[in-house]
Amino acid sequence: MPNYYVGWGLGSWATYTTFVNPYYVPSATTIYNYAQPIVVESFVGSATAQAAERGPAEPDADTVALELFDEGVAAFYDGKFEAALNKFDTAMHRLSGDPVLHEMRALTLFALGKFQESAAVLNALLATSPGMDWTTLSGLYGDIDLYTQQLRKLESHIESNPKDAAALFVLAYHYLVTGHLEDAIELLADVVELQPNDTTATQILAALTADDDQRQTPVSDQAATGKAVDISRVMASKKTEDPDQADDDQPKTDLVGKWVATPTGVTITLEVTETSKFTWRAEPKPIDGKPAAEPTELSGDVLAGGDSMILNTEGQGAMTGRVESRGADQFRFIVPGGPPDDPGLTFDRQK
Repeated sequence: MPNYYVGWGLGSWATYTTFVNPYYVPSATTIYNYAQPIVVESFVGSATAQAAERGPAEPDADTVALELFDEGVAAFYDGKFEAALNKFDTAMHRLSGDPVLHEMRALTLFALGKFQESAAVLNALLATSPGMDWTTLSGLYGDIDLYTQQLRKLESHIESNPKDAAALFVLAYHYLVTGHLEDAIELLADVVELQPNDTTATQILAALTADDDQRQTPVSDQAATGKAVDISRVMASKKTEDPDQADDDQPKTDLVGKWVATPTGVTITLEVTETSKFTWRAEPKPIDGKPAAEPTELSGDVLAGGDSMILNTEGQGAMTGRVESRGADQFRFIVPGGPPDDPGLTFDRQK
């Protein structure tokens, strides 16, 4: 049983073993460990609030980091990309939980033609966070023609290096931002073929190419709305092979309630409320006579679309997966991008 269901919620994404970032290469000058998904924190808001409470005293490290970030954005706008990267890298020591800072680093690396480094950042970021839209990205450039030149440079690089998966991944990101969906899908398909262990690309591609009646909105798009849907729409369903069977007759599961899954080594309890809130509790079992690790509990909003469900938290990112009904009192939860033989988690209703 893969432990990424368990790793989510153990305080660190480091145990999310199915996540692979094939573009990250650590070095002596590494600024951040992109070998794992970025754990998003509400850092900017909390730092600003704390600074306001303290009043006009001497600036602390958080305030300085925010100022460095602003200076980096200004340098980026003026086309001074080396200076911008230096500001962002320095601010990273205090703002490592801010997804906007990571995305600005990725954009700056793209602007400098460092495509593999940009891909490493984007791969870890898009695993848990929404990306920018075109309005936001275009507003970062003082001269939008400069962005076009940079994009053409990336496209030209790929023409000469069609098997550069990192560059393909970066271009797919930019095509998604600029609204070229079909082109992005083609690029992501190439990325997955070249890098089958790229779980982020696999998940995004699966979401974009799902059948219309089961289409999953990418986790980045759904999380960006920040809005939980009416829980009555969060229904697990399973299509039968009988084309004459009406949708109303398909097996369905109302996910509101308390559920328990017992994969090897852990007991997972999931509770979903009528107000689109959830609680996820992972209780590891003793192994080889050793005491069990401390249980971990997470909570947040349930986001849904079609047969997909996202459990979205404020501090530990999000887990997205497909829900498949096995009747009124049982369903399977399957994470996209897992191994082909992954059985998922089977949850039984607790009455």
